[in-house]
Amino acid sequence: MGEDKTLLLEHYTRFYAEQAKLAPFYAGSGAAELWRGYRFPGNVRELKNIVIRLTTKYPGQRLSALELEPELEPAEPAPAAAAESGLPGDRRR
Repeated sequence: MGEDKTLLLEHYTRFYAEQAKLAPFYAGSGAAELWRGYRFPGNVRELKNIVIRLTTKYPGQRLSALELEPELEPAEPAPAAAAESGLPGDRRR
């Protein structure tokens, strides 16, 4: 599955860079390894959104794992984690 993720990264990087008339970013070895290991819980939609953000933030640059990592971290806790923590959205209270 890691190879599929790499192919999708390359495809969407070129596609969105062309759409935005920007130079595509390139994943360095650390970023590429991190990308291949990420599970993409949002599937292809999440993958595309990440590529769009990276294209606008890092046009023509080599992307490191340090730059990619914040894009892969969840923005909010998963529903089960929210329920256990007492955060809003917990319907079991």
